[in-house]
Amino acid sequence: MWFGSENGGVFRMKASEWTNYYGGIVDSLYEEIENLQILSNGDVWFFVTKRGYTRVHKLVRIRAGNIETFGGLPAEQYSYCAVDENTLYIVDKKSIYKYDVRSQSITQTFNAANSILES
Repeated sequence: MWFGSENGGVFRMKASEWTNYYGGIVDSLYEEIENLQILSNGDVWFFVTKRGYTRVHKLVRIRAGNIETFGGLPAEQYSYCAVDENTLYIVDKKSIYKYDVRSQSITQTFNAANSILES
């Protein structure tokens, strides 16, 4: 089981033993864990919210106990979906982006201003 916290990082309980992931996740600006997602390969993805902002995040993955952070994100991120270990879809106010984990690059796949769909 995985748990996100505020100011405490991410916790994992396995076989009645707790592991805390804190360093590289929580710092003076980024502290609250949001949108924790676990993939079938064991990768754990989540946002860490920036203090004082509701939609500016740091994207983090824990893979085999190692913490990785990712850049190249839209200016604001409201949500995301981890499709597989190399692809995420990230949502901001009016757009959806496909995020390539390997290159840390985004491609806009939907924009409400250019669509017949309502935002």
